Amino acid sequence: MIRGPHCSSMPPKLELNLFPDFQLLTPAGCVRDWTWEDKRHAFDEHGDVFLVVSPQGIICYCADAAMAFDVMNRRYDFTKPRDKYKMLEPYGPNVVTAEGSTYRFHVRMVAPSFGDNTGVNELVWQETSRQTKLLMDIWMKIAPKNLDTDINALTLAIISLAGFGKRLESVQEQSQDIPAGYEISFLSALRNTARNILPILLFPLWLMDITSYADASLAKRQLDKYLRALIQRERAKEVDDEADLMSRANLLHTVVHAIEGEESKDQAAKGSKEKKRAFTEDEVMGNLFIYMLAGYDTTANSIQYGLLMLAANPDVQSKVIAEIDQVYDEAAVEGRHVLTYNEDFAKLEYTFGYMYETFRLYPGVLLITKVCNEEQTIQLQDGETHETRDVVLPAGCRVYLSSPGVHYNRRYWEDAYELKPERWLTDKFSHQGEGELDQSGKHVVAADKTRQMRGTLLTFSDGARACLGRKFAQAEFMAFFATLLRHFRVTFADGVDLRQIKSNLEKKSAGKVVSLTPLSGFPLELKQRTPA
Repeated sequence: MIRGPHCSSMPPKLELNLFPDFQLLTPAGCVRDWTWEDKRHAFDEHGDVFLVVSPQGIICYCADAAMAFDVMNRRYDFTKPRDKYKMLEPYGPNVVTAEGSTYRFHVRMVAPSFGDNTGVNELVWQETSRQTKLLMDIWMKIAPKNLDTDINALTLAIISLAGFGKRLESVQEQSQDIPAGYEISFLSALRNTARNILPILLFPLWLMDITSYADASLAKRQLDKYLRALIQRERAKEVDDEADLMSRANLLHTVVHAIEGEESKDQAAKGSKEKKRAFTEDEVMGNLFIYMLAGYDTTANSIQYGLLMLAANPDVQSKVIAEIDQVYDEAAVEGRHVLTYNEDFAKLEYTFGYMYETFRLYPGVLLITKVCNEEQTIQLQDGETHETRDVVLPAGCRVYLSSPGVHYNRRYWEDAYELKPERWLTDKFSHQGEGELDQSGKHVVAADKTRQMRGTLLTFSDGARACLGRKFAQAEFMAFFATLLRHFRVTFADGVDLRQIKSNLEKKSAGKVVSLTPLSGFPLELKQRTPA
């Protein structure tokens, strides 16, 4: 139901959101939005769709899957608010921030980069496995003290290679050379930029130079210099389809060499006179920047939540390990000693379900924000009577699609607060039969075959502007755990209060602005195991 506009009956936490934009722009997350801690409280009290009146105007909060999917598909009626997304354009519009014809141009240029046929997801899998093994070599000698630091370093190495085509042989700073003409190493520039992304987005570099953020300003300038040099070097190369995977599958390579209209054979056959054009250097920089922003922080946090979920649910971990061991055994029969994205990703069905449950319970992006540029009509269905009615949203109304509000909604998810990988799988795993098969003979997985109700999972958005890097993130998450759990089991330290840990996981976060981040200090341990 929809109620409002009103303020008087808001719950105490909801009153904190009278200035939502101010909260999103507050450095270091000093004031946090209520969305994560509240989850369903406001929606259970006011309905799955309700209005809030703020000094900014009317805000429509939504935890209704049908409305969410409708809003995400009507990309011309509900656009991204410029005041929020302008800060993500240090080089100009990119595939995430652009709208209209500019977006259509960017997505035509960028979307093919993420396809399986480019090899980028295989590259992500291979490099994640390699970097995880490097970390495991260290962990076997010295127990990890700060897993979150190690995971952040790993995801940085993945985005460096798969995003920019630059392999980091080690994430240890002392091993990084500083080329002539540079003041810091590529790793230092990349890491310090990623760590200080919020002040970099908010403040001009000249101002940061005279504050405590001077090192972050230097890192941003140096990263710009490194990336522009990489772009110029890539432009000078000829496209070589026979080049090794590392050289041809990274996003920098595919975006630099993309030419609008080049893929359209039908247009060529018709003698189209349409002028082809490639990205400018700033357009390449803008999209590389958004790759880093989207691919580093959110994936690192998802992996950290995945580790915590395994430790908190040892029965689920045992099933994941059993499946991984089985897939390794099958690969050995074929003469392979390592898993690959192309050969083995689809076989890890239960692990896939565990991954998607982690994404559901701990979505990286808590609010998907839209705005009505003109008056818009939406259709709402009563959850009990199923009667529908039209509701008019005025021009300028903000629409905030709440990921926790949808993901913890019992209308769509039975036992919504529980980790249940089986809910994403065919009935093969619930012992009700052999499950549904597609034309290739593989089992159908709900997340990719939309057997779920559309709009009930917002982790990668949905509809017309769903996340292009979904498979990229999946490959990284799955490769990490397929490699780690072959040799380790994740546990909490002896004597911890498991109920308190689960309560903290459910109710608290580190309060970062870019994506949902777990609190630091959870007493995780890795115990070596012998594969079955």
